Amino acid sequence: MADDGHRNTGAGNVPAPTEADAGSTYAEDLERWALYDCSGLRAPLADEDMQDLFHRCRVARSKSVTATRTVTMQSLDAAWTSFVRRWNVEGPVAFIRGLERREVQHRARSVSALAKQIHDASYDNDRDCCFVHYVRECAECRGYNRPRPDEAAWKRLLTANPLTVTEEGLIARYQEEQRRRRAAVRQQQRQESDWQQHDSWQRGQAEQQQQRWDRLLRLEHEMTALRDELTGTPRDPPQHLGRRSRADDWGAGWDQRRWG
Repeated sequence: MADDGHRNTGAGNVPAPTEADAGSTYAEDLERWALYDCSGLRAPLADEDMQDLFHRCRVARSKSVTATRTVTMQSLDAAWTSFVRRWNVEGPVAFIRGLERREVQHRARSVSALAKQIHDASYDNDRDCCFVHYVRECAECRGYNRPRPDEAAWKRLLTANPLTVTEEGLIARYQEEQRRRRAAVRQQQRQESDWQQHDSWQRGQAEQQQQRWDRLLRLEHEMTALRDELTGTPRDPPQHLGRRSRADDWGAGWDQRRWG
């Protein structure tokens, strides 16, 4: 078709998108920050601390913190930009609280996944129950009505059917994740206690400040009322009005005595 000298238009006489426009998206119109660029953060911690928080966020979502075959630098830049925006919206306190909760949940999922792998490995090796059932209780073993062994029974099971290298590796990872999970829970509890004490202190300070302002207002009202009493027109006439002074009384008496 011949070129009529005009750009193609779409509906409503709006210019149709070109190939250059096709790659433009709404997200690209928003401000972006390159990975570890802290210039857009509001009230940030030290750069190293912000990078550590970003890594923790990625790990809590089971995502890589470095570029890989499937994770590009562009995607890491986008993840950092999202991190910056969320930090600015939530603020440091709420952001760190939420991150700690997600970390605890992530470790719980990791522990559950490892427990399932340990059970499956024990089942494949024809063992009556798994290590998880021995130390705490395995939902899978309980579903098969397997009794929990005591220490002596567990040693007999291992003597008859020793752990494989794969099982030993899974158990080591499971124990490490359990240790980290307990540490994370304790840390979260301490942090929550600290936040609660801080919030309580702030509320106490606010209440004391409000009490001071209330007291100041009462004093100002009292001072205003006292000033009105001193400088304004009294409601009742003064007692000295209509009375003669002592000098007047003495002078009148002298005149009476003088003229008899």
